[in-house]
Amino acid sequence: MKTTFLFSSISCALFILSSVNAQCYRSSNKSSKGALPLCKRLDEDGHITHAYLQQRLINVYDKEQEKKKEWQKWFDKQKTIVTKDLEDKKEQWLRECENSWEDYMVKLENKWMHPDLGFENEYKCKLFPHCGKWPGKKWLLWFKKQGLTCLKKDYQKWLKTRLQEYNKMMKKTLLQYNTKYQEEWCSTSGKKKRR
Repeated sequence: MKTTFLFSSISCALFILSSVNAQCYRSSNKSSKGALPLCKRLDEDGHITHAYLQQRLINVYDKEQEKKKEWQKWFDKQKTIVTKDLEDKKEQWLRECENSWEDYMVKLENKWMHPDLGFENEYKCKLFPHCGKWPGKKWLLWFKKQGLTCLKKDYQKWLKTRLQEYNKMMKKTLLQYNTKYQEEWCSTSGKKKRR
């Protein structure tokens, strides 16, 4: 990637310098201090010197390296802030999960203690009114065949809901940070360009 950037920078610099060179041939004005403008740094044949181009490219490369270091320093600082905030939000979510788990268990217990209240509609199995007459072995057999499947579906539904809430919360937080820091970085780099 560095070589690609370097070649594109060289091409851009040559293009700019060649267009400036053409303008210098049209006007023979000297700058206010009496020095030749940059585009008139030519050799005996009328070409821009290799040393001048090389120095310009080195300057561009150095500025880009400085910007890269500045960005990395800024990014590392912001990264610690964002990481801490995300960890705090994760801890908050885990506490909410524990509370939600307790509520879920109470509701599940009520549902299984009173199977006549919507049990058939939710699980699509006919349990009530026959279940009251079943002996213990028949209950165990039914539970192994269908009851565990019903419990797994309930648990997966609860877990999926909690994970969706977590992902939504984290995505929202990251988007807020993205917007905030993008604006901050652009305004910071813009101020430094004006200096």
